[in-house]
Amino acid sequence: MLADIEAGARDAVIAVDQDRIVRRMRELVPLVELLEQFGVPIVTTDGELDSSTADGIMRAQILGSAAENESRKKAERVSREAEQAARKGIARGSRRPFGYQKDKVTIREREAKLIREAAQRVLDGASAASIARDWNKRKIVTPQAAAYGWSASTIAGVLRNPRIAGARTYKGEIIKADAWPAIIDRGTFERLQGQIRRGTRPGRAPKRLLTSIARCGRCGAPMWTSKRTDSDGTKVPRYACIKRPGAPGCGATTIVAEPLDQLITDAVIHRLSTPAMTKALAPKPKKPKTPKVDLDLARIERDLEAIAADYGDGRITRREWLTARKRFEDRLGRARQALDTATATTALTPFRTGDIQVTWDKLDPDRKRVVLDTLIDRIIIRPATQPGRFETERIDVIWRA
Repeated sequence: MLADIEAGARDAVIAVDQDRIVRRMRELVPLVELLEQFGVPIVTTDGELDSSTADGIMRAQILGSAAENESRKKAERVSREAEQAARKGIARGSRRPFGYQKDKVTIREREAKLIREAAQRVLDGASAASIARDWNKRKIVTPQAAAYGWSASTIAGVLRNPRIAGARTYKGEIIKADAWPAIIDRGTFERLQGQIRRGTRPGRAPKRLLTSIARCGRCGAPMWTSKRTDSDGTKVPRYACIKRPGAPGCGATTIVAEPLDQLITDAVIHRLSTPAMTKALAPKPKKPKTPKVDLDLARIERDLEAIAADYGDGRITRREWLTARKRFEDRLGRARQALDTATATTALTPFRTGDIQVTWDKLDPDRKRVVLDTLIDRIIIRPATQPGRFETERIDVIWRA
């Protein structure tokens, strides 16, 4: 419509009401200026708006300001109501969440069992993509019966949602810890989030061991699997920094994949075989003198809710509330850190006994990548000095443990 006005193809604009054309003052002013510039009036069928007169423009501004104010008040009411519902633990949304009945709070045990199974598989090192493939093979139907079944992102979405731990969120923050029956306990949920951050990401399963783990020494971008075609037609797998629109990558670094995979595998086996790592992996005797971290996150959050209610009811001052909140938030931070550390240690548990090489060979690719992510912070591939030759000098491994 605006393009037609500028092109001289329209003599006037007619609308049922003003808000069918514009609802915000910042949109009304440039519209009126454009109409005046090209001599095109805008009128409404009820006669309340006529931009061809000064009084008509003033009336449009008054009506526009009133409509925008009403819109903001409505948004505030909706926001307050949504927050109150969240604090009361009322489930919202038009779609049935996987694991629960249509009322969104009663557990559907058959689906809940699948969620618990998937959570344990992720904690053991499986990827969201592998679980999606398995569920589709088993013909497990999504709550909305999606035509293409499960994807890695939908699996990760289910496992990342605090509702499976019985928690109600508002704007991404847990606002009520025990809103409905939980499918998995809160400690398991937090360990699960640590594992997802560490190794289970949405998307296709990586084709090789170091896909996205190896990083370009020029630009720092993750390196992906590609193939080089030699003069004899042989396709050689390699890791490459790929340059593409909207993504990091300089496109200037590559390295042959198989010798790099073997080099890193040997380094990991050696690392796990050192006396220091053997000692670190050995089960530790309990030390009663060690300060115990409270891992009951749900209870800590309930206490946070309680002190917020005390402040809201005037039973404590703002200073008392801020002081108490800081202590509870510190406890939450320590608990999450302890759970995350425990999850990382779990990835190395299979190496406590038996032959390390045999144990490594028995792991599936997903679990090998979790072990790598537990032990290695990053692998840096620097530019080659002699093209066509595998140079160990250009590989830097930065260890976590």
